[in-house]
Amino acid sequence: MAEGFQDGILSPVKPDYVEEMDMLAKIKKHVKNYLNHHECELATLLISKLYKIYVALRRPGSSKLNPVEITKASEYLSGKKFSSGLALKIPSNDYLDLKEFISDYVRNKKVLHIGFADHPEIIDKKIKNDGWFHLHIMNSAKEAFGVDLNCMAVEYVKRTYNIPNVYCGNIENVDEIPKEIDKVWDAVLILDVIEHVDNPISFLKSVKDNLRFKELIVSAPNALRIENFVNAKKNLEVNNTDHRYWFSPYTLSKIITISGFNIRGILMIDRYRKRSFRKCKNPLFRDTVIIIAK
Repeated sequence: MAEGFQDGILSPVKPDYVEEMDMLAKIKKHVKNYLNHHECELATLLISKLYKIYVALRRPGSSKLNPVEITKASEYLSGKKFSSGLALKIPSNDYLDLKEFISDYVRNKKVLHIGFADHPEIIDKKIKNDGWFHLHIMNSAKEAFGVDLNCMAVEYVKRTYNIPNVYCGNIENVDEIPKEIDKVWDAVLILDVIEHVDNPISFLKSVKDNLRFKELIVSAPNALRIENFVNAKKNLEVNNTDHRYWFSPYTLSKIITISGFNIRGILMIDRYRKRSFRKCKNPLFRDTVIIIAK
């Protein structure tokens, strides 16, 4: 999971961060005691392998946090402080793609997927290539509903692929919200939608005011993705022509905070899994930002 933040102030939460630090401290203590009695290469090798196994078994996406950076960021997200050149180190997380993350996250949950559809010809292509996220959400979630402004696309997936529990509606207008989604959700998913919206803050406030849910997941294309730098070197700007905005981890966190949510976590992932030589070890170069909020 992503690193935990609480109360909108970006402070560590015990389940991921503190417990992992406690476990590391215990391992180090046992390692030290063991080596005091067994000064040999075999003992060192064994303990090293055990530690690597422990690290490998951490939950996918867990990450180390720098508490100084977290506290620093919270003061600016909340508007308590201002800087014209704030520099923040983004915490690292294990390599994930969006399909892996979302399939794991929604497992056994009741979720509402806002903006689940797409242009019909793109939906066809994504389904053929196993890249339409709503199908993966349906396969993992306990209950998955979808709502989208594009009524034609909604009817298309219902008619062509027999997709259930999808509705045409406008979350920003209470009179246009389908009655079928008027229930309490474990999570509301807004995946690569916010960059298409004319007024993201107004949209997010409507989500908060008009729906009932426990957690919010928002993803958006990362403005700092490596492809943008590669294209800039070629003097090219490459865009989806439906997009209004680019977001960075900070700016996406900012609009979500302004909209009344508390940031709980940040993940940097790739939308689709890349070949090993193209995986960016630096998470800030990955192509998608995910924010978990309440």
